[in-house]
Amino acid sequence: MQQVDFGLGVVGQLKKGGTIEVNRIRLSSGIWKTNSSKIDINGRIVLFKTISKQQDETHSEFKPVAPDTNIPQALQQIAGK
Repeated sequence: MQQVDFGLGVVGQLKKGGTIEVNRIRLSSGIWKTNSSKIDINGRIVLFKTISKQQDETHSEFKPVAPDTNIPQALQQIAGK
């Protein structure tokens, strides 16, 4: 809607027209998960360094795991896909 300045524009700014969209889906009662996001922003940091970010991400096929699953086990499940 409008430009956003950080530190009166000295620290940085995001230019007008950028968008961030996040979509979430309900997996079960009280459990929501981000399934897609789109980022399209432009601006600058510390007076002269420009920033530009365009990113689209989608996640699907969420599956529950056992409550006692540890990180090495989770990584093994992912690698076994």
